[in-house]
Amino acid sequence: MSKTQIATGGIADDAVTAAKATGFGKIAQAQTTVTTTTSSTSSTSFTDVTNLTVNITPSASDSKILIMLGVIIRVMSQTSEGNVSDFQVLRDSTSITQFRLGNREANNEQRDIHTSGYHILDSPSTTSQVTYKLQMKKVNGDQVQINDGSKQSHITVLELLA
Repeated sequence: MSKTQIATGGIADDAVTAAKATGFGKIAQAQTTVTTTTSSTSSTSFTDVTNLTVNITPSASDSKILIMLGVIIRVMSQTSEGNVSDFQVLRDSTSITQFRLGNREANNEQRDIHTSGYHILDSPSTTSQVTYKLQMKKVNGDQVQINDGSKQSHITVLELLA
């Protein structure tokens, strides 16, 4: 069977629909949570960041979920150990990534603020609702805090179809 090429100028605008487009990833849906709530902990065990949770129900079991975090993090210390904090992203109760932030300067009395952006690609392999959330804990120092006053953090998830 021979194929005929048609110049793109000869294709009607409504002739190609999203349903006919194949061969590249499509965003099926997006969910986001934005919070200005201040959340802090002095715990050395992971605790949930208040109001930084998002739910998504994948439409296909082979979909990927792109998780995007934009977080205002403050680590505080007046100790000789400096200030170091760990974070993790959970899918339901499973940790899918961890990261560490901090300043190891001794007796640093300043409150170090980090504006951090993270992108994680997950394969939940389900069509049931999944919940993504951020957790934090201190490693060294006095306290770790998300947001401060009117600052805002967000978690956004995109379902990417195969």
